[in-house]
Amino acid sequence: MNVLQQAPRLDIASAEEVVLRLYGIQPTQSAKQLDSDRDQNFLIQSDDRQFVLKISNASESRDNLVAQNEMMGRIAASEAAFPEATKVIPSLDGNLIEQATADDVSHMVRLVTFVAGTPMAQLNHCGEALLFGLGAAVAGITEALGDYDHPALHRDFNWDLANGLSVVESRLSLIEDPSKRQQIELLLNRFRKQTLPLLQALPKTAIHNDANDGNVIVRAVDDSVVPNRVVSVIDFGDAVYSWTVNELAIAIAYAILEHADPFAAMLQIIDGYQSRRQLCETEASALFGLVCMRLCASAAIAAEQQRQQPDNFYLSVSQAPIANTLPQLLEIPFEFAAATIRKQCGFEANPHGQRVKTWLSDDSRRFV
Repeated sequence: MNVLQQAPRLDIASAEEVVLRLYGIQPTQSAKQLDSDRDQNFLIQSDDRQFVLKISNASESRDNLVAQNEMMGRIAASEAAFPEATKVIPSLDGNLIEQATADDVSHMVRLVTFVAGTPMAQLNHCGEALLFGLGAAVAGITEALGDYDHPALHRDFNWDLANGLSVVESRLSLIEDPSKRQQIELLLNRFRKQTLPLLQALPKTAIHNDANDGNVIVRAVDDSVVPNRVVSVIDFGDAVYSWTVNELAIAIAYAILEHADPFAAMLQIIDGYQSRRQLCETEASALFGLVCMRLCASAAIAAEQQRQQPDNFYLSVSQAPIANTLPQLLEIPFEFAAATIRKQCGFEANPHGQRVKTWLSDDSRRFV
């Protein structure tokens, strides 16, 4: 049985009963189901308080939920990442993880605080300040998590970019659009040549792993009439121990979708990230390839999931923007992208540049 078939199926009345029974919270408005691919999330309103009831997939590991809770706790305690971090609410019995049953299947349950604001995905335009803020927020996650680790995060996971190449290769034939499939094949070839040799040298840490534009919450501050600040990054369901730079690559991948100038937007996000955390040389060199790989992986996994659940619109929500952005990324040579990003991060554009300069200087007498 695949993960999507083990998704919980509570109705609104059942969700409200769970919140009252386990947490003693009486909803004052009807619960609202939120989007999710493999879990269930309900927005709970109780007077002037709001919460999210999270019903986990039956396949979910309890240890993985413990790790997610601990990551949220570290971020909330540090206040390093963003103004409002999601907090886990204990049940009446003092438990951070509870149980609920749907269709005779037991699912683990958590209640977390709701962060008010607008998902970045709903904005018509993201200005330079907001893109810079996104980069800074992503770096803040890495700062807050520090050296945190948990055995459950060391898992074989399709959404881990460390598995990206094999995930895409094994699902490429499922992508029905021949043009899209060809574009992904071209990006895979460039990735193998330019990015793959760098991966073993990338530093690893625990990462949120899903700062897509639907999970980045923004809000208007300082008397602005439009959302202009990242206030939180939500949903730790994809957390994993992997290359640290993946956190930035994933945020960039979704923030640049259908942007008039995706590469310029990318550099603005990198600037924000660099304001809080310095990329190492290898991370700077590999970043563009990992951004491309995330979009390729999203397309490949969506092709598989849509065959399993053809009526689930949520599974295809990013696919049209990805299809429109892939041709733009193909116009950017990996070598050029890496050189530009390296320069942006304060390194030589070419990793061998200083050696060449030194050789030319030392041997200048040989030249006419």
